[in-house]
Amino acid sequence: MNPHINAVIVFPRLYIQNFNVASAPFTWGAPAPSATIGFMHALQRTLSPDIALRFRSIGYVVHELTPQTHDGYVQTFNLTRNPLGADEKTQAIVEEGRAHMEASIVLGVEIQSEDWRQNKHPELEALVERLADTLVRMRFAGGTIWPSSPAPRRRTQDAPYYRLIMQDSEENEEAMRRLRRRLLPGYALVSRHGWLGEQQEKRKEQGLSHNLIDAWMDSGRVTYRCVSEDVENKNVKWVSSRQKGDGWLVPIPAGFVGLGARNEPGTVKNSRDETLPFHFVETAYSVGEWVGIHRLQQWQELLWYPETNEEQGTYLCKNDYETLSGL
Repeated sequence: MNPHINAVIVFPRLYIQNFNVASAPFTWGAPAPSATIGFMHALQRTLSPDIALRFRSIGYVVHELTPQTHDGYVQTFNLTRNPLGADEKTQAIVEEGRAHMEASIVLGVEIQSEDWRQNKHPELEALVERLADTLVRMRFAGGTIWPSSPAPRRRTQDAPYYRLIMQDSEENEEAMRRLRRRLLPGYALVSRHGWLGEQQEKRKEQGLSHNLIDAWMDSGRVTYRCVSEDVENKNVKWVSSRQKGDGWLVPIPAGFVGLGARNEPGTVKNSRDETLPFHFVETAYSVGEWVGIHRLQQWQELLWYPETNEEQGTYLCKNDYETLSGL
């Protein structure tokens, strides 16, 4: 389940330029949950260890996304033409696809200091402002972060802020309502992993191949199936695989799964950090849904968090939207 948090920090209306849009071998689009959680860990490392503030989860709301592609029946990425090498040949540089987006980042925070859990604490407010200054010097999924969208003047309501979470409190519900209003219009990526099992059963009832990969691929495509045919009257009925109310489903990378056993520190040559264990992994896939921010009722529905099982070798990104919304 979602780790304990007692506050959220919101960085609204950030403009992220040229982020890596190819999030995994089989998917592309908005940044993957693994990229956002990695950004959260990188931001945590900028803080001093003695600061009583821990980032436990992260989510983001997309207001506008512009892939750098050529439009057409088949979209292709706009890649750069890199200079030739000394031998007058093209350099071996494999460039990733890029995109720009305007997004708001929401951090789920555990405040460990009793004094800081007082609303409008000056030290906490100063720290949030310092984090905002640090944010624009970092990379988000490989992209450059701007304080706000390119505009003649930054709006005052786009300043970063934090909110304390008080369980079963009317103030907490009001804070969530204000967050929804301030982040409109926008969509948040949430987990719909349970949809995979439902889709498997649906394909089985229809007499189609119902292995997990076929069910997963259905989240990224629309197919039409003939359910009745009257040859004499030439009457054919076609049914779409997407029906009203199914939601905006997308295939997403949701972490990593280990290949073989984990290696002890220093046993793998040229590893990045020889003081830590090393594990060869491959991408784990799941299904997500883009949900309008106005439909979310709780902070935790928006937030993603890491979940590690060293025995099984899984390093996954989790989100509790299905559990909290009762799907």
